[in-house]
Amino acid sequence: MNRLQKFQLKLAQSLPFYYGWVILFSAGTAVVVRNTASALILSVFMIPMSDDLGWSRTFISGAATFGGFLAMTSAPFAGRMIDKFGSQIVLVISVAILGFTTLSLGWWATPIGFYLLFGIGRMMFSSPIQVGTGTVISQWFIKRRGRANGFLITLHSIGMGGFPLIAQYLISTVGWKEAWFWMGIMVWVVALVPIIVLMVSKPEDIGLEPDIEIMSKEESTDDSGIQETNEIWTVKEAMHTRTLWILVFVSSFMYFIHSAINIHQAA
Repeated sequence: MNRLQKFQLKLAQSLPFYYGWVILFSAGTAVVVRNTASALILSVFMIPMSDDLGWSRTFISGAATFGGFLAMTSAPFAGRMIDKFGSQIVLVISVAILGFTTLSLGWWATPIGFYLLFGIGRMMFSSPIQVGTGTVISQWFIKRRGRANGFLITLHSIGMGGFPLIAQYLISTVGWKEAWFWMGIMVWVVALVPIIVLMVSKPEDIGLEPDIEIMSKEESTDDSGIQETNEIWTVKEAMHTRTLWILVFVSSFMYFIHSAINIHQAA
């Protein structure tokens, strides 16, 4: 156990509540700042960038399509990296890249630069950050997994609603180029430190246990009589189930409508 893990274990032992909620907070900072590459943010920047650079709405919105393609092709690789190295290291790298691509959008304002930078940022938004935060919550929470994921979605919604307002304020005060720069800085300030210092990929990494083990010790009997189960599925086993493919197709089709509306509703 390294010095950082010893610090995290000592902090966990000193807290009056389960350390998984600290993990939720650190993961939450990532889902908040990932909205700098959201479709809603692009819609806020569309008019000032179009007026200044002479780009069409179709061209600007195409960057989101390019980012979606990158996310689609990189998601399986991101999942494998999370399985191999853990959510923390993947999230640190992803947030660092997202911050850099966001702040760079103002000074590399060429068609190729815009597509590359926003596309890579969009890939971070849709692939490693989304997969990594969901995975780390699932590692720490079993019995209260639904509640924890609900809070995670709430934090994402705060970022989804807040960042467009911040972007609009910055554009109206310092211009769209500097607005991209300061939002990239915000990504680093808000999320990097909590993820580096507080996040642990799995409770076992610092000698702790998932919440179901903690709760089972606190509750010697279960009045409801419901038995908790946590089935472990391999990738091959999951791919042979009808449920997986129903979830994949339903969630995929939802984003076709979701992204298109978000890009153009504010522009």
